[in-house]
Amino acid sequence: MHLLYAYMTIAAEGSQVHADSFVRAFREIGGRVTRCGIAYDPYTGGKESWSLAKRLAVRMQWILSNFGYAFRVVRAARSSAADVVLFRFDPLNRLTVAIVLASWFRPVVLEINAVRSIENAEGRPRISDWLDGIALRRAKRIFVVSNVLRGHIREHYGIEQRKIAVVENGVDERRFRPDIDGLPIRRKLGLTDNFTVGLVSSFRPWHGVELLLDIAEVVCARLPSVVFVLVGDGSDRPRYEDLAREKRLTDNVLFTGLVPHDDVPRYTAAMDVLVAPWPLASYRNGFYGSALKIFEYMAMGKPVITAGLGQILEVIDDGVSGLIVAAEDANGFADAIIGLKNDSGLRDRLGAAAREKVTERYTWKQNAEKIMRLCQDAIGKSRGDMTGDSTANRMSIKP
Repeated sequence: MHLLYAYMTIAAEGSQVHADSFVRAFREIGGRVTRCGIAYDPYTGGKESWSLAKRLAVRMQWILSNFGYAFRVVRAARSSAADVVLFRFDPLNRLTVAIVLASWFRPVVLEINAVRSIENAEGRPRISDWLDGIALRRAKRIFVVSNVLRGHIREHYGIEQRKIAVVENGVDERRFRPDIDGLPIRRKLGLTDNFTVGLVSSFRPWHGVELLLDIAEVVCARLPSVVFVLVGDGSDRPRYEDLAREKRLTDNVLFTGLVPHDDVPRYTAAMDVLVAPWPLASYRNGFYGSALKIFEYMAMGKPVITAGLGQILEVIDDGVSGLIVAAEDANGFADAIIGLKNDSGLRDRLGAAAREKVTERYTWKQNAEKIMRLCQDAIGKSRGDMTGDSTANRMSIKP
């Protein structure tokens, strides 16, 4: 099986980690991958102040980029003689032309982590739905990261359910493992004697950094020695640092800045508890993601406290492999953190169960094996279209 993998990623964020991890795992199970990756910088706002000339220029750049990316993908697909073109779907429709053109001479499979109609339903231009629909219908197979997202694509775009599989994100359990020594990082950060609560994230509003500062305020009023370590960076970081100062948390909240992903296991090992406090307000149409950080936390054998949203409820068994708290409940998170601080036995049990579950079900190898089967099915479907013998019902990833 030879894939051309076409994707757009932000270099320092989870999308690039996902792409790198999948490619590595797919090659390890015997597949071939030719990469056609396009890096871009995250959008930092200001659109509301654009002049008409600026808006027209951006539209023209979008059109030119679409055809430019399409040329790159088609040329790569032809020169590599790939069996399937696998696209990481771009919510801003910058790969739509590439998907359409590639689908004329290779089976196309779409990997979908998000669409604008669910993540930015009120702010999207209506033409984006039309462009989404074109891309979705050109694909032989589609896989999404959660049942919520599959249901949305089926209902919003009218795509038949049998065409859509659920393939969650994963973790490399060999790189993220419980035996990694976190003491050197604790010493480096000056936290040898402190109970530490960690968040590893890009600093975007939907990752709950502001909510974590509210949680820290509640916890530190009761236990002043607890330190919250925020590993990551982003355009909103200065605002969060200002907020920490306003809350008088400068001694209790540590911002490490951006850490290379290869170093994330060592930083994660340095934490006593890890959290993922996604805000409900950022997911009004349902929590549709499959969070890399949750799988990485669990693979490290660490106790995890997270909001009870979407797929998280399928991944974590409350009280068994982690603790589930109502979204945006700062007091509930604080109680859970303090409870774990006072019960090392519970921390050990939750961490061990988390590691066991993630290695059984959510590794990148398992992710790659599912995608290989899906791509094989897409090839069969493409041949079936030509012969009249459809293979659509021969395979299933997750019903």
